[in-house]
Amino acid sequence: MQILAVLAAAILALNVVEPVEPGASVPIADPVVEAVNRLSFLVGTWDGDGMLASPEKKFTQKGPWKIEKAFGDRFIRAEFDAVVDGGAGGSNRFVGYFTFDPATGKYRTLWLNVDNLFQFQETGELDATGRTLTLISEQTRKDGNKVKVRSVFTRVDDNHLTVEDHPLDDAGKPIRQSFGFDLKRTATAK
Repeated sequence: MQILAVLAAAILALNVVEPVEPGASVPIADPVVEAVNRLSFLVGTWDGDGMLASPEKKFTQKGPWKIEKAFGDRFIRAEFDAVVDGGAGGSNRFVGYFTFDPATGKYRTLWLNVDNLFQFQETGELDATGRTLTLISEQTRKDGNKVKVRSVFTRVDDNHLTVEDHPLDDAGKPIRQSFGFDLKRTATAK
């Protein structure tokens, strides 16, 4: 019986938390880093087939995506360099940054096309399962009109990711798919 009492006391002693001295600072968790960590399923090197479509024409695209954490884990940096229609359509190259805005409780992105400097920002949420990130942007089309676009990043499993963009009508319903990728992991982040 005494052995059990000594063993119990030893186990309890391991779980004792030292009191914080008055005036000592306690490390505070960074809500941005915590939220960005929930997007870690995006991190890695990916490759796969995709599509790019205007109302008049649909193209194929293929190419690698490199996604990594950046700036002290407060951002995720995504870069893709897709070959369009086997090279006949040129390339579709973007760099994007994902972060979290604790003031709004929403994720935010900024995307830049490295060839023509087209850029847009998105705002959205990660679903309760941590598998689907849905973002909304307002983009200016070539004709100067603005259109809302819904982007959805879905973790199918640890090695499979889908990305889809859909322009939305005035009621917020998808009109058609305008962009997409079906990506397979080729390497994990180091």
